[in-house]
Amino acid sequence: MNAVSTQTDDASLLRAFTERRDRQAMSVLFARHADSAYRVALRCCRNAADAEDAVQTAFIEVLRHSAKYWGESAVSAWIFGFVVNATRHKAREEGRRAAREERASVSGEAAPEDRATQGSRPSRPPGVSRALPAPRVASLLEDQELAA
Repeated sequence: MNAVSTQTDDASLLRAFTERRDRQAMSVLFARHADSAYRVALRCCRNAADAEDAVQTAFIEVLRHSAKYWGESAVSAWIFGFVVNATRHKAREEGRRAAREERASVSGEAAPEDRATQGSRPSRPPGVSRALPAPRVASLLEDQELAA
């Protein structure tokens, strides 16, 4: 595995991943932008768990679409575009869920997805919270590499 300098610019890191599937380059890029991406998502979501989910989703999309970066804007702006889109998707998803729950409470029935998963979803043990997406970057990169 080649050593990637943390001084390398974002476009070169993204290009290294796109051309050579250099996982270390993408790890450096994600580590560089994870905190600011989380802050952007948190401002949009106003909920830490949803912000974490949005950042994770955004980083997966960055992996999937890395070859589509043309260099017309800064890589950070390109990444933040994915973050904002993920937060918008999350907000629409939450709105649809709230509407289903409202309809279900008015009619007195459980929502279809609630009936399907009732009792089948294990709960988290006490004290276990959602992890920030940064520790999952390595496994995401491995999954992306296996899919390529």
